[in-house]
Amino acid sequence: MILGVDGGGTKTKVVVVDKEGNILREGIGGPGNHLVVGVDGVVKSIVQGLGDYRNHAFDIAIIGMGGAGFEPSVRKRLANEIKKVINAKTIEVYNDCYVALIGAIGKRKKGMIILSGTGSMVIGIDSANRYYKAGGWGHLLGDEGSGYRISYDAIRAVMSYWEGMGPYTILVDALSTHFGFSSFQDVIDFFYIKGGDRKKVASFSPSVVRAAKEGDFIANKILRDNIKSLVRGVGSVKIKIKDDYVSYGGGMFNSNYYKTIVGEELQIMGFELKKPVLSPIGGALFMGFSKLGILSDNIFNKLKAIE
Repeated sequence: MILGVDGGGTKTKVVVVDKEGNILREGIGGPGNHLVVGVDGVVKSIVQGLGDYRNHAFDIAIIGMGGAGFEPSVRKRLANEIKKVINAKTIEVYNDCYVALIGAIGKRKKGMIILSGTGSMVIGIDSANRYYKAGGWGHLLGDEGSGYRISYDAIRAVMSYWEGMGPYTILVDALSTHFGFSSFQDVIDFFYIKGGDRKKVASFSPSVVRAAKEGDFIANKILRDNIKSLVRGVGSVKIKIKDDYVSYGGGMFNSNYYKTIVGEELQIMGFELKKPVLSPIGGALFMGFSKLGILSDNIFNKLKAIE
């Protein structure tokens, strides 16, 4: 059996398949970022997702983990910790962005993916299996085009209106509805006293996208400026991997409007946005089959069906 795991900041998806690619178990566990819940917390989330399969033996487990980074020694240490609980002949841990990239490009040897969720980055891989990225600097230094950065810029636009330095935007009312903010002090307390929870901030981004779609000038400018900054990374990564194939992943792309604008900006740069070949969890399983040397066209087609 092969175990695939896609661990993010809020949930962990677990899929177990047999050697023919048939799904034996699909489950959801808690957070899968070891920087948030620790390695023990990640293991607990995986076990939760495994359900009745928690004590089964696996030939290989490919685990995409939020916060795992790209340093081999760190990934090996994480794998060794997980191996104490998960019974698998081979356990390999990768950054969840890398697994999403492999899934998105499928059987291609090189390509890129634009990732945008709470955070954002562009990551690509070349024919020598070397990866390159642009962005991914976190919410304090970057993450343009992400749910957090779009929401953060929207909050600042509302504050500008409150001060009489910016035009009215329907984001004023949307912000009050979403956060309960009605004054500067509310915003200051949220960010400086309560810590400004990133997930809470990012959760406002659908309201910004919706306002932009409805024609709000400020919301539309925030959205387009952020996306322009994000897709600039595609040009940088293309030079390094020598390929122009670009796909997408992450929660922001659940919005067709957001996806459309990304596609428009890429077209201006001479790129075409491609639909992901496999989901991130499909990418993990694809890696597992490939490493075992038993990947067939029939199995690959089954992996395509996994959401």
